[in-house]
Amino acid sequence: MQKGTLIEWDDDRGFGFIKPDGPGGKIFVHISAFETGRRPQRGERLSFATGIGRDGKTAARQAWVEGISGEQRPNHPSHFDRNDYRVWAAAGLLVLVFVSVVLDRAPSG
Repeated sequence: MQKGTLIEWDDDRGFGFIKPDGPGGKIFVHISAFETGRRPQRGERLSFATGIGRDGKTAARQAWVEGISGEQRPNHPSHFDRNDYRVWAAAGLLVLVFVSVVLDRAPSG
C-alpha cells in the first residue's frame, strides 16, 4: 500500500489524481477505486494500491481516505475488476466454439 494526497478531483466526472508520498508523478484515481462509497475531497490523505490502467499507465486500483476504521477498509478488491471482462469474453468464445462443434456433428433430420 502507498500513501499520498488527493491533489485534483473532478466530482462531476468521478476521477482525480493522487500525489504519492516520495518520488513519482501523480497517479490517476477513479471513483470506482473507493470501495466505501464515500466520495473523496481534494486535499485528503489517501492509502491506495496501484495497478495498470486502461491507458497502460499507473492508476490507483483500490483507495480509501485515511482515518477510516479497519472494519470498513477492504483487505482485497471487492468490486468487479475492469480486466475481468477478458476472462469472461474468452470463456464465452470457448462456449460458442464448443456449441458450434456439437451442433455441426448433431444428426440432422
